[in-house]
Amino acid sequence: MSLTTLEQLLGGLSTQQFLDEYWQQKPLLVRQAFPAFQSPISPEEFAGLSCDTNAPSRILAEKGLDTPWQALYGPFDDETFARLPETHWTLLINDVDRYYPELRDDIIEPFRFIPDWRIDDLMISFAVEGGSVGPHTDEYDVFLLQAYGQRRWQIADASYTDDDLIPNIDLRILKSFDPEEDWVLNPGDMLYLPPNIIHHGTALNDCMTYSVGFRAPSQQELMGAYVDECSSQTTAKQRYYDAKRKTQECSGEITRSNLDELSQLLLAGLKNDPEFIDQCLGKYLTDIKGDSSPPHACKDCYTEGLSYERSPESRFAYVIYLDKVNFFANGRSKVYSVNFVESAKFLCGHYYYDAAELQVHMESPEFAECFTDLLQKQAIFSQQDDNETL
Repeated sequence: MSLTTLEQLLGGLSTQQFLDEYWQQKPLLVRQAFPAFQSPISPEEFAGLSCDTNAPSRILAEKGLDTPWQALYGPFDDETFARLPETHWTLLINDVDRYYPELRDDIIEPFRFIPDWRIDDLMISFAVEGGSVGPHTDEYDVFLLQAYGQRRWQIADASYTDDDLIPNIDLRILKSFDPEEDWVLNPGDMLYLPPNIIHHGTALNDCMTYSVGFRAPSQQELMGAYVDECSSQTTAKQRYYDAKRKTQECSGEITRSNLDELSQLLLAGLKNDPEFIDQCLGKYLTDIKGDSSPPHACKDCYTEGLSYERSPESRFAYVIYLDKVNFFANGRSKVYSVNFVESAKFLCGHYYYDAAELQVHMESPEFAECFTDLLQKQAIFSQQDDNETL
């Protein structure tokens, strides 16, 4: 499989040119973004992943099953695939990078000019001739890399209403749309789509598409995380207190004075401190979605001379203040001194930790403490442990 450079990835654009002119603004088609690309996963291996693991998988069949646009949810078995029609169906699996960690280096790494907290996952789809997920829009950015076979993409920057959707199905698929652009992608070609662009990808033959998606938290999600964090604080345990209550005419009325007291109690439990909000957001953005992969049979202490790697599902990040660093790992946080900045960069900047470089960092007591904690939480494991597990 051929790797790519940033110049190839963005069709000759610099990363800043891409961010200024295309990111969240307009589509970009790049021919041979990954030159002479060959999928490291075969269609047979991919189907096996949906049968042998709990990876989030689904099959979408436009026709040929019980109802139009029927969705099936994995894990699947051989009988499921045996009853599928010859054409017009697609198998999609999310979080494939958890099960094939090498794809972090080969596929996801080139996109890390966008911060890690924005990167969601690598989704892969396999489709037979005519297979698609219908014309639709997404609320996130995505890079669509053609990995195998050919897919035709049609897109349009247009608005629509619910009346334009196919009725009586659980999916938000448009009945039709008028394409403004129309391309056929071959292996190695890539299409970037910003949010809310109508797109329709149709397999011209057996094909696989790799989708690098980017998370975009909604206000509702951020508010939910904030309220959850507030409610977990000991300062939010106070109960309503109404000693020396006055009698009232009707027991059904909630009086203005009572509403004011309850409002004050509620607002007092919502912490407004900027660092608290930072911590809340950092935990949310590094939290592991769904089930984590099975734990490695790994040692929970550092062994000098060994190389280590980050668990495929782990998410690390950090926030720098004038006098400290808040380090986040998989929805947890720990505050270190400002001297921890280089340690945080090292932990966040790599998937693999070379033995010699790691030994130098372990001379810092704060790094040693953090690294040991990550080992105990199985966010990091030694490559030797991984080989023993295999």
